Amino acid sequence: MWGATRPMEPTPLQLERACALLVERGIDRSYAAFVAQHLRDFTDGWRWCCSSNCDPCVQGLAAVVDQLRAESGIAPPAD
Repeated sequence: MWGATRPMEPTPLQLERACALLVERGIDRSYAAFVAQHLRDFTDGWRWCCSSNCDPCVQGLAAVVDQLRAESGIAPPAD
């Protein structure tokens, strides 16, 4: 289909690093799929914290996403 883009899949190394970063922050490594899904999602809607002491809080997950982006050189598309 013209104009359709397929999101890039994370590399095995990125998934491995996501697991390590999650564990470092005390977050279960099962959230690696969430991190991978949001590596290239530059919208801010998913970062909303509800202040209900969720475990894990999206703020912790966002910190892992941001760190992995920085380490992987992933930046938002240029306008």
